[in-house]
Amino acid sequence: MRKIVTCILLITLFTSCARYAYYQSPLHTNTHSYKTIPLKSENKPAATYASVAVTTGGANEKLKDGYVGVLGSGYRAHNFGSFQAFYGISGSWGNYKVDSFFRHSRDNPGGNRYVANTVNDSLINREAGRKSWGSVGGYAGINLVKSFQSGGEWRVLGAEVSWTHELGNYFDFRRKLPDTAANLIDRSRHFLTFAVSTEFIGKIDDVSLSYKIACGGSLRKMPGYDKQGKPTNYTSDFLCQTLTLTFNRTTFFGQWNIGTYAMGFHIGANMRISQ
Repeated sequence: MRKIVTCILLITLFTSCARYAYYQSPLHTNTHSYKTIPLKSENKPAATYASVAVTTGGANEKLKDGYVGVLGSGYRAHNFGSFQAFYGISGSWGNYKVDSFFRHSRDNPGGNRYVANTVNDSLINREAGRKSWGSVGGYAGINLVKSFQSGGEWRVLGAEVSWTHELGNYFDFRRKLPDTAANLIDRSRHFLTFAVSTEFIGKIDDVSLSYKIACGGSLRKMPGYDKQGKPTNYTSDFLCQTLTLTFNRTTFFGQWNIGTYAMGFHIGANMRISQ
């Protein structure tokens, strides 16, 4: 149900005449990047991987704020019985552009129709600009797996938990804003998420292709204001879809992430560095 609400929010986000403001952690769509695990048919009980990805996207209402960054991690993956597990550490660094609010006027005909009463646009405009963001953290997950005679497999149900500590002055920007400056201001450095997933993997000779879909969100609620200015709580939910290509020791992946007032893409690679 929360994911349906997220989709409805994204539709209304692009059609509203008024302008609202939602300042969340940039980790919202950047904590569950794809992890490679050896196939059961490869007969590798364990392996160690290094991962790097470029992320880019938008956040806030109408995705008006843009961000770019680099994600990196190292992790260990295990196969045992009908299960797989992984755990590792992660880090990220990037740039987040807090866009200004411009009012509609004769001198600015392309400006907003109006800025909502829930937004202190003059204060935000003074503090707008490029901000740094980053993180350090860790994650762990487990999959229930069904193998195919062709060498592929279906990771029927996966679960992953991730914890990250936010760095950078985009967090300082949010921390200094008064509660009444925007509809949502996430003031926590800590971002704890949980996601469930399923993944289908096909194998042809030494090449494997996969499609994975995952959904989840933050495990805490964030206080804010709705569009009428009434107190409410928000959650940072997300839906991730990933396509991968694996050959030899390397997996290349493209991942599309859509969430509550946020959307982004990951392009990256995972390399097996040891068994």
